[in-house]
Amino acid sequence: LDFPIFLIGTGYIQAFVRSNSPADLNEALVWYDRLQQSYPRSPKLKEALLKKIDILRTLKREPEAIKLMKQILDGGIAIRIDPKERNKLLKDLTQIYYNQANWKEGLPIFTQLLTEASDFNSQAWAAAACFEAYIAEKRLDDAMALLPMLARESEVRYLPRLNVALLKASDTMVAKERLEDTSIILSLIKTTDIMIEHHEAQLASKQAKIQFNQDMGLENENTERLGQEVKNLQVTLEHLRKLPTLRNALLVRRARNYTKTARRYEAFWMFYDLMIENPEDEQIQFFTYAAFSNALQIDKTETAIIIGRDYRSKFPKGLYYPDITVALVSALKKSGDQTEFV
Repeated sequence: LDFPIFLIGTGYIQAFVRSNSPADLNEALVWYDRLQQSYPRSPKLKEALLKKIDILRTLKREPEAIKLMKQILDGGIAIRIDPKERNKLLKDLTQIYYNQANWKEGLPIFTQLLTEASDFNSQAWAAAACFEAYIAEKRLDDAMALLPMLARESEVRYLPRLNVALLKASDTMVAKERLEDTSIILSLIKTTDIMIEHHEAQLASKQAKIQFNQDMGLENENTERLGQEVKNLQVTLEHLRKLPTLRNALLVRRARNYTKTARRYEAFWMFYDLMIENPEDEQIQFFTYAAFSNALQIDKTETAIIIGRDYRSKFPKGLYYPDITVALVSALKKSGDQTEFV
């Protein structure tokens, strides 16, 4: 009777794909638990337990999922897993600890997956988790060593968690005067619009595969898996569309780094674009001041005068008004304008 019990439990997973009701997943757990208790040597037990982990994660019952995965990995349950299944368990554990920012318990798992991963996407997940853990532990050289791997195309590159972590890591590197490392990190960051575009393409591809399977009458486990992946992508997209673009935060950091490394032309044009494109931004005074200052540094005196006058007109009580006023007087004198002095 073990096989019918397994089929009933799996049937509730298929029902969940259609209904999106957690009650169906809870029913699946009841039947899988019954299978484990009544038939501990069933040939379907391994498949049931692996499905149970996915269910627990979907239901956000992560402590139970962690406990079960560790029991399987440590041999506490009498089932044998192949390398692919072991890879998935390590990846699932990595994702849980990574999302919890649990570096103490997670780092040994991250490094294990990093060395054992059977596919690059799993390895990239491990690298992203290790990177953030190393930054948190001030192991900056170890973190930088992971960047070649993080630079390659992978699913984790298009997740906000990694890109926000890279943005914060760039600030850490600036504070340590590691400006070349800062430039490398900033070059890797994906803005929110790029992440959305990637996930929309992934969603359309998986939906097309599901439709093909349905048209061909192939309602199988692969279709079930694709259905869950579609749900996950839809949740991710909903989250991404609520996030700020990251574009301005990224451009500001790049421009500041250009300034610190005396790449004044790049700094000027980046701050100038920020000033023009974001007139209502809360940092508009800073964008204007930075564009003005860098324009003077590269002898774009006429442009600096235009920007300086514009700032004084718009922000007569602005934070940078005194500094811009003094510099504007010098710029006007340098240009030969003897008619306008403040």
